[in-house]
Amino acid sequence: MATENETLIDNFIDRLWMERGLSHNTLASYRSDLALFVRWLSDRNSSLLQADRSDIHAYLAQRVAENTRPRSTARLLSSLRQLFRFMCREGLREDDPSALIESPRLGQNLPKSLSRVAFTGPRYRYRSGPERPGHAGIDVCLWSAGF
Repeated sequence: MATENETLIDNFIDRLWMERGLSHNTLASYRSDLALFVRWLSDRNSSLLQADRSDIHAYLAQRVAENTRPRSTARLLSSLRQLFRFMCREGLREDDPSALIESPRLGQNLPKSLSRVAFTGPRYRYRSGPERPGHAGIDVCLWSAGF
């Protein structure tokens, strides 16, 4: 028999699927993140209905100490926020303990560098001559910057 927390997560995941049409992989990731949080809460004799902001902070701190990637932590926090909003809408909670918690800072990915082959293709074969003096270097700089 499913526990109260498991039933709550199932209802939440079903609602996400119906309302937002999230992919199977996204829903599976949310379910996994929430199940781990519920397991952590149950080890501390708590539940989703009793969790408060300090519980969320402590769990996030543990995840950071375990060297969890910032993107995974951000996804976890997003799923918690959505779950607690769902619980408030359904009348299961009066407060949202995740409301004022800041998301982790995510670094921006740098663009992938271009290989030497990319610059030796037909598009980048420049002839020396009066028709295009000095344009090869400018075009390569613009291309590598994404323009």
